[in-house]
Amino acid sequence: MFEEFNGLREVKAHSMEKHHLLNYMKNVILIIFLGILVALTILSAFYTCSIKGNDWVKYRTDYPLVHIALFVVVSVIIGGMFSAARKQKRKRIKPGITKRIQPIVLLAFFLLLLSWVLVTQEKPRADMEICLAVAKQILNGDFSAFQPGMNIYLPPYQGYMVAYPFQLGFVLLCALISSVCGSANFLIIQIINAICVVLTVYYLYRITCVYQDSTASRLLTLLFTIVFLPLSLSLPIVYGNLIGLLLSIIAFYNQLFYLKERKLRFAFASIVCIAVAVLIKTNELILLTAMAVLYLLDSIEHRSLKSLILLVSIFAGYFASKALLVAVFEASTGIAVSKGVPMIAYVAMGLQNSGSAPGWYNNYTLDIFFQNGMNAAATAEESIRSIQLSMRGFSSDVPYMAQFFARKISSQWADPSFQCFWMYESNSALHTLSPFVQSCCNGSVAKWLHNGILNYFQTFIYLGACCYTVLCWKSIQIQELLFPICLIGGVLFSLIWEAQAQYTMPFFILLIPLAAKGIVALANRIADVIEKRENSKIERKANI
Repeated sequence: MFEEFNGLREVKAHSMEKHHLLNYMKNVILIIFLGILVALTILSAFYTCSIKGNDWVKYRTDYPLVHIALFVVVSVIIGGMFSAARKQKRKRIKPGITKRIQPIVLLAFFLLLLSWVLVTQEKPRADMEICLAVAKQILNGDFSAFQPGMNIYLPPYQGYMVAYPFQLGFVLLCALISSVCGSANFLIIQIINAICVVLTVYYLYRITCVYQDSTASRLLTLLFTIVFLPLSLSLPIVYGNLIGLLLSIIAFYNQLFYLKERKLRFAFASIVCIAVAVLIKTNELILLTAMAVLYLLDSIEHRSLKSLILLVSIFAGYFASKALLVAVFEASTGIAVSKGVPMIAYVAMGLQNSGSAPGWYNNYTLDIFFQNGMNAAATAEESIRSIQLSMRGFSSDVPYMAQFFARKISSQWADPSFQCFWMYESNSALHTLSPFVQSCCNGSVAKWLHNGILNYFQTFIYLGACCYTVLCWKSIQIQELLFPICLIGGVLFSLIWEAQAQYTMPFFILLIPLAAKGIVALANRIADVIEKRENSKIERKANI
């Protein structure tokens, strides 16, 4: 009997120890997440950044009181609507409503996106144009881009794939699409982008269903994602961004469904989706890492060996698929794939100043690669020395370091358009645009959207996510830490890597479901206060 009692006591002690460890890890993640959100909210409310021309960043002082006032007003209005609904004894929106309106809304949304693609017909520029050209060359049996050369941005783009072999997955995808739909048919890829945007909205909504969020939260998630214009206006960016984002969101959905149902087919689907996403767009590696962290937390919570195996499998799946892709390409073409510019060179550049803003592109990666005879190892060594030099500069001048990173973060996270208007500045449409469409792309309407609606919407989402973290802290489950982990990874990435506002957009999109839930939680609190005051008034009148 005593042995059984001692055994039970040990099990209980172990369970409590595991519970404390999980709570500690959850609190650490949420504290870091909230700290980042507060910092981003302050930057967004006090400053607005825009990118013009060749990545030239412009900083503008904003009006924080207006941002806060708008958030309060909207929250009070929603809270009042909740209070009115309670009076009519409709405590929740009927779940069937979303099932009925969702397909109609998404279909209408797709038709709008398709219309925008056909109206604008914006031709790709810069690296996007080169990737399509290289895909066309591959179909024609021309592998000039894989041969050493220094004029990588001029036809026949000799040396481009030597410097940037990470583009192989996207280039081969373009080649596949071109082989079916016509050579370098960028409009087809833009239409595929439109489909990806609609499916991204749909799967974000489905994730809120997995989390069992309220119907109001799901509707707000659907609404906020659709009205987030930078996502829709990014259709001309033929660079794998939207395809990679969709695959990552589908991977998230399947992972979360696995953690709910414990059926391995969902885990397998998530591993395949995220591996393909990273092959197409290497930035998705941050989201893959976040998924691995979630498996680690789950293995602690449930003492699950399967989760640990899946943690290893998610990395193994990507590296195996990458090795397979390179091996198949080399075997079928006889062309060796270069190691390219080492990733550490982008970190070195991200810690340097540029002509536009701290950490933005300054041609360092290519310069150092060519100076070292396109030798990846020598380039990596030189990049490490550059990083050490930058770190010494930061440590010797702390105010400079603070200003450097504040401006770098602001240029990426306080740009409410996330560079979506940058694509239209080249005026490279296949036909002459109407004055109104031209104004929407890079004229007065675009400026009004950037400094007005998008500017306030960005702060609104940041504040909504803050409300979610504070008001829902105790009820947040381990599985719900996926998006906070993604944001933490995204901010760390943007601190050290080459700066681009478009790189941060996927992480902002992941805040939308959290912000929707936070605003609903705040609105419910406001509705409680309104209801309490009205009840107290009724009681006072009754006493009189």
